[in-house]
Amino acid sequence: MTKPILTTTDLSSYGKTARLILAEKNVDYDLHKVEFTGLGNEDYRSVHHPFAKVPAFRHGDVHLYETAAIAQYIDEAFDGPSLQPVDPVARAQMRKWICVADAYVYPAVITGLVMERVVAPLNGIESNEELIATSLPEIARVLDVIEHELADRDYLAGSLSLADFFNATMLSFLPLAPEGAGLLEGRQALGAWIARMTERKSYAQAA
Repeated sequence: MTKPILTTTDLSSYGKTARLILAEKNVDYDLHKVEFTGLGNEDYRSVHHPFAKVPAFRHGDVHLYETAAIAQYIDEAFDGPSLQPVDPVARAQMRKWICVADAYVYPAVITGLVMERVVAPLNGIESNEELIATSLPEIARVLDVIEHELADRDYLAGSLSLADFFNATMLSFLPLAPEGAGLLEGRQALGAWIARMTERKSYAQAA
């Protein structure tokens, strides 16, 4: 059977999410790493992702981009425990939290803080302090919402699901920024959930 191919960059949180789900499903795949600076090339756009993003995924004749689509395909096309609830309410909760990751967690945590504090300096670019200052209260709001959600449950949709991998992966990048530890401090349910996720075997496999 044709091995899947995942194309991503080293520091992509979405790429890490796809790798985690592949590991959770015990899928044998080839990892194709590309440089962030090459994503805008027309060759990359035509072969992998027309909007110059990562990850991109191929499995035989199947070509997908956008991580939610990739994650759903991996979960449904390969053997192993399902990462999507059957119950319609829990399944809707899972979709909600994937949307939250895309619309609120990523812009605040990754774009507003991690990219500025970690990625920009690595590329010799000065951090945008105004953007960071604007993002910090938004990150705090996101963390408060997740802390409240996890007060009476171990996982966002009740049981382990794709939603946990999307959100926990993004939030696991927080400690890379100097402000990260302070943002996480005092949020016990959130901290326990992140630890629960990052201690999974799949995290070591996707490192």
